Amino acid sequence: MHSIRLATRYAKSLLDFAVEKGKLEEVYQDQLYLKKLMEISREFRVVLSSPVISSDKKLKIIESVTKGKVGELTMTFFKLITRKKRDVFLKDIVDSFLRQYDVFSEITQVRLTIAAPMDKTEIDKLISKVKVQAQLKNVKLTTEIDESLIGGFILRYGDKRYDASISKNLGIYRKGLENNEYLKNLR
Repeated sequence: MHSIRLATRYAKSLLDFAVEKGKLEEVYQDQLYLKKLMEISREFRVVLSSPVISSDKKLKIIESVTKGKVGELTMTFFKLITRKKRDVFLKDIVDSFLRQYDVFSEITQVRLTIAAPMDKTEIDKLISKVKVQAQLKNVKLTTEIDESLIGGFILRYGDKRYDASISKNLGIYRKGLENNEYLKNLR
């Protein structure tokens, strides 16, 4: 739990400083780059989390990997967390920053799971309907395909879930038939 609080505080400080300097979008793009880098490079994650590698060496590695790809403010932040020996929490800090950015920018993460590829105009209609009904200001959409849905979709945002899939409806009908007293009397 300590690492989550620590990451939240550092991320909040970075967000506030970026807003103050007018570089929020630049720092946001830097954090997206870092998240992607940590997702694709196991070696980078291992270096960051290693207590054996010195902070100075970690900073040199971070600088060489991110040179020309992140802004000056983000590099200054790297130096700060490395000097304070908080570099092992970089992944948590990046994740926390991205969540806080969404809150600050009033962005709602929406996940749409569909059974088969859907036309972009249909997706746009669905999302605009959700925005109006749920009073969402900005939406960041992630779509995924799950053929087990058979048809329809599942929409998730925040703690809400709307399941309009055929597989769910089939399950409801199956339960209804199993509990049907008329059919039980025929057996």
